[in-house]
Amino acid sequence: MSLRGLGRVLCSNHRQVQTSIDGILVVDPEGKTVSYNKHFTEIWKIPDKILKTKDDSKMIGFVLDQLKDPEMFVSKVKYLYSHKNEKSRDRVELKDGRVLDRYSSPLYDKNKTYHGRIWYFRVMS
Repeated sequence: MSLRGLGRVLCSNHRQVQTSIDGILVVDPEGKTVSYNKHFTEIWKIPDKILKTKDDSKMIGFVLDQLKDPEMFVSKVKYLYSHKNEKSRDRVELKDGRVLDRYSSPLYDKNKTYHGRIWYFRVMS
């Protein structure tokens, strides 16, 4: 499945993604945003001008000021991008008192071609 094919699959599941209680972000192997849902943007309060860039590093840069431990957050993201086969689940504490459950998994098609990574964020408190 090509990246374009992945985009079609994600679009076909658009309603389910948009109604999820999780904030969802999909990033391709080059660090470009493929998809995200409204809840993701609400959790992180990312402005449209940054979202429109489709640049994951710009989104990460924007959210750093919201994090209690930005270095650990970035370290985990970098680790997962360099260890593309790994899944991860951890907690992220925000300065406003919210705690997020963060889960990430690689995206592979049936031919085992890597298409990037999906991130789920759920507000726990």
